[in-house]
Parts: sequence; C-alpha cells; structure tokens
Amino acid sequence: MLSPEGESAIVRNIAVSKEKFERTKPHVNVGTIGHVD
Repeated sequence: MLSPEGESAIVRNIAVSKEKFERTKPHVNVGTIGHVD
C-alpha cells in the first residue's frame, strides 16, 4: 500500500498533467513531465 504522502503525490502529479493538457500555454515547460505534442 502507498503511504498517504505517496498517494497525494501521485494525485497531484495527475492533476498537474491534466492542467498541462487542458490549457496549452504558449510557453510549455514539460521537460520533467514527459512528452507532449
């Protein structure tokens, strides 16, 4: 089982990824998140 900290970190990660996908900014900084076309 994941610790609460690990779990919230994952949830946060997903939220951030969703944000990046949903609002595409002119200046995209996704080096650490993964590849986004």
